Amino acid sequence: MSLSTNQYAINATATLVVDQSASGVRCTLHNIDQGNPVYVGASSSVTSVTGFRMDAKDKLQVTLNPSEQLWAICAANQTATLAVVRQTQYA
Repeated sequence: MSLSTNQYAINATATLVVDQSASGVRCTLHNIDQGNPVYVGASSSVTSVTGFRMDAKDKLQVTLNPSEQLWAICAANQTATLAVVRQTQYA
């Protein structure tokens, strides 16, 4: 198993927050911003309309299959900080 953590400054441009892994990934996302929501999706085409909304302080746990990714974005003129803990299933 491999464990990594990171924080991402999310804005109106889609940001890759969990990259694919050949063995799959378990991850926890936490919108640590005080006010702005983050929208999460499976591709770089995620938008504030199509993504899964994470309000300020929300947490989300996701298990990704091999070759899946997570991307995040904010609405226009907004920013937020997204903390991510990423655990690969096998070392």
